[in-house]
Amino acid sequence: MRPLPPAPNLPDLAEVLHKATIEGVRQGIAWAKKDKEEEESRLKIKRERDQSPESLFLTQDKNTKTNTHVAVTTLSSGPFAGLRSAKKRVCEHASLEQESKDSFGPAKKVVKKAAVRENVDSDEESKASFGPAKKVVKKAAVRENVDSDEESKASFGPAKKVVKQGGVLKNVQTINSRTTDQGPEWYDSVDPKQTYSRGDMQNLKYLYTLVNNAKKDAADGKDMTQSLGRIRQRLQQMEFYTSLSPILVKKSGLLDDGGLHLIFENRVQGVYFPHDIRADADILFRKWMGGQIDPHLFRGIVTKTGTAKEERGFKSHSIDPNFAGKISSNYVGAGNLVNGQWWPLQLCAKRDGAHGEREAGIHGQKGKGAYSVVVSGGGYANVDNGDSIKYCGTQGTEDSPSAGTNLMLKAHENQQSLRVLRSASLPASNPYRPARGIRYDGLYRIISYEVLDQQTAMYRFSLSRIGGQDPIRNSGEGIVPSNAQILELNKIREQID
Repeated sequence: MRPLPPAPNLPDLAEVLHKATIEGVRQGIAWAKKDKEEEESRLKIKRERDQSPESLFLTQDKNTKTNTHVAVTTLSSGPFAGLRSAKKRVCEHASLEQESKDSFGPAKKVVKKAAVRENVDSDEESKASFGPAKKVVKKAAVRENVDSDEESKASFGPAKKVVKQGGVLKNVQTINSRTTDQGPEWYDSVDPKQTYSRGDMQNLKYLYTLVNNAKKDAADGKDMTQSLGRIRQRLQQMEFYTSLSPILVKKSGLLDDGGLHLIFENRVQGVYFPHDIRADADILFRKWMGGQIDPHLFRGIVTKTGTAKEERGFKSHSIDPNFAGKISSNYVGAGNLVNGQWWPLQLCAKRDGAHGEREAGIHGQKGKGAYSVVVSGGGYANVDNGDSIKYCGTQGTEDSPSAGTNLMLKAHENQQSLRVLRSASLPASNPYRPARGIRYDGLYRIISYEVLDQQTAMYRFSLSRIGGQDPIRNSGEGIVPSNAQILELNKIREQID
């Protein structure tokens, strides 16, 4: 019989337990020390922030384990910046209020005074909303160490912007667009003895040659595509002639009865000008006759650039208070606007009297109703079908619709027309979206409305485009913005970026 192998040399069980106990105690001491260091670090950060108001402008470190939330400095204006603005978060010493999961909009937050919210974990998710969240009213507080896993679900409106507060700016530079404006009486006051360049005059008058060529092609029975295309291109280029002056424009005769009138009134024998060519000639005529000889897209606009806190760049735009060409937007109807008119910024549309708000989507006057709306990608439950639009008001309360919604309700009551402008911020899938800037697409009328959510007084209005207007210029050869307009805007961006 084969002998059994020797038993393995096993360690003593008591010795194993003793070593494991010592190792566990050592690790426990190390973890306790680490926790104490992290707690001291967190308290140090809190003390420094409480002692220094400037810490409110520090950005959040995503890697910090304390998950401290602080306000972020952001300064922005217009579509070129996209920079955030400074805001102070407030709330101290209070437990997180449970938000309603059954409402059709974000739960209203309670106003809190002298409270600290610390180490609150929230896993609640907001339900579908028919309007933007209301601004939170907060007083004398600092929000600290709040972990939030809340995720917004499908919403029918964007959250309202927090009121911007002043940040720390430096290296501020002002970029002034030319603000030349002759006023409506300039045409009769031009001194005919002023000198001008013959080459510049021939450049302006070349439009007559192109029109005569089109007239000849029509008489000869030729295809008009090429000759009309040259006129279209020329009109788009003439908008940005840098050599323009009052004497040149007047001496060219383009503002007389035999000039641009022949095109936008379709009075050239044998030639039928497409709607986009007529509109471009009309826009140019109204612009020049109104004294807007300056071809700069940002005429009358002051642009400021510089550096904000933590070396963040900022850019802002405003209308020059000394600009004489600013037009009021407080009127019903198209006024002096032409279908397809275009601006690089909503602020420029405000300057020219198309829409009276630099950011808001509804403009009007209390008691008189809305005058104009901007269809944009602001997160509302809008439906854009071109000639028909479902357009949301703004969020109010259960007892009171918002000011913007009341303006729309008054416009519906008065059955007055609305100017509709479309913004490039619309989703790229929207076929009516302008590639850049903002475009005037004609007059619409509110035919009905519905209440999407009673709790937030979220109304949605059905708009119908008024008949007899030229088509929306969202496609084809007359698409707006044109290549000339985009090229000019790119030049300005190179200068200010």
